Order: sequence, then C-alpha cells, then structure tokens
Amino acid sequence: MSPRRVAIERNIDIFHSRFQFEEDQNVRDVLLSLLIKEEDKLGSAREKMEILDRKIARGLILIEKQNDIIDAIKIKKLDTAVAARILELLTDSQNALKAFKAAITPTGMSPAEDE
Repeated sequence: MSPRRVAIERNIDIFHSRFQFEEDQNVRDVLLSLLIKEEDKLGSAREKMEILDRKIARGLILIEKQNDIIDAIKIKKLDTAVAARILELLTDSQNALKAFKAAITPTGMSPAEDE
C-alpha cells in the first residue's frame, strides 16, 4: 500500500472518529466535508464502498454497545443523559454514512435527484 493511500485512510479514520462524537454541528459539517473529500481521493468506487461498509458495520456494533450501556445505567437508576447523547451522535453519524453511501451508489439517487 502506498504512503499516500495510508495517509488518506488514516485521515478518513480520524475524521470519522471525530465526527461520531462531535457535538458542535458546525464542526460536524466541516468534518463531514473533509471526510467526503478524503473518500474522493481514494478513487475506486469499490474501495469506497468497502470502507463505508466497514464503517457502517462498526457503527452498528457501537450503537448496540451504547444501548447496552444505557440499559445498564438504567438498571442502576442513574442519569442516562450523557450516554443517550453519545447514542444520538453515533446514530446521527451512522445515518450520515448511510446517506453518503446511498448518494454514491450507482442505483442510489444523489441528493440533487431527490428534490
């Protein structure tokens, strides 16, 4: 794997990780834009899909674990606000990834076509 590709994939991982837990919508918008630009650098649609599929699969696991954490907190009758906010951010991130995948999938509609 070329050093350039390694750097791009590393940037994608960093931007995605930050996006998942960032609460400021302006920062999230910037991170999403950076994430899309880095994804575009990879070139191959197949590679993009594989990366998105891995991130979506990982997101599902994180959401499931976060739900388990919330359930455990509820059993202890503690405040779930922070855990619920994290779940909300994870879910928002997951929805953004799915929307991006749908937009770049040949059978999916782009946002412009959807209007």
